[in-house]
Amino acid sequence: MSRLLAWALALSCVLPPCLARAEAPRPEGVIIRVDGSLAYIDAGQQQGLMEGDLLDIMSTEVLTHPLTGDTLSVTPTAVGALRVRQVFPRFAIGELVHVEPGQDPMLMPVYRIMDPERMSQVMLYAQHFAYEVAGSGVPRRRALIPGLYQLKLGSPAKGWALLGLEAAALTAGVLSHVQSANYYDNYKGLGTGHTTQQFDYQFERANTWHNRSKTAYWLAGAVVAYNWIDVLWLGKAPAVESGLELSRQGTPLLQLAYRF
Repeated sequence: MSRLLAWALALSCVLPPCLARAEAPRPEGVIIRVDGSLAYIDAGQQQGLMEGDLLDIMSTEVLTHPLTGDTLSVTPTAVGALRVRQVFPRFAIGELVHVEPGQDPMLMPVYRIMDPERMSQVMLYAQHFAYEVAGSGVPRRRALIPGLYQLKLGSPAKGWALLGLEAAALTAGVLSHVQSANYYDNYKGLGTGHTTQQFDYQFERANTWHNRSKTAYWLAGAVVAYNWIDVLWLGKAPAVESGLELSRQGTPLLQLAYRF
């Protein structure tokens, strides 16, 4: 019996450290000052922070019992994110890339982001924030021509793609319209000595080129719409996705999707 008691005491001293739950993640620091889009953190090189680190700004959501007032749970919730820009021995300066409406990050703790999905989301926030900053000095009138606004922002691939697609669509629309008009003039100019097949050929060719012209103009309009959506959504939360797709009839369609 004494041996069993001794083993029980030994296991009680050994097992708890092994079976103890993993400690909750510790905050990297606390935001001690907010100056516009900059946030000062009371942690720096000594705490392992590095330039470029992405940190979550956390707030605690307290659930209380409506009758007794007892605290039922305290849940940490991410209400924003920042990117570390400058690191000093005992403090760091971060750039607020996203803050939920109505939230004040002052005195809120910041945590290193470990979840890959959250990391991807915050990187999108950071990209849109960079676009917003870059676009603050670019006049919106440049967006009247698709691609010029994006070129000025430093997105040459998107800018040249939009500009080239718009130019190609308009050129194809004008040339198709001219061809349609030529065939229709030929149709009207045919005399009584021509066969029905000749009349039908000229009319069908005019109609074919007319439909091609409409398709090209629809494509040009879709590019303009996509361009304005891209301009208006720069710097905002990446909730809306857009793209171009052709229908079965060959008509370009602008597709929008909202990410919940």
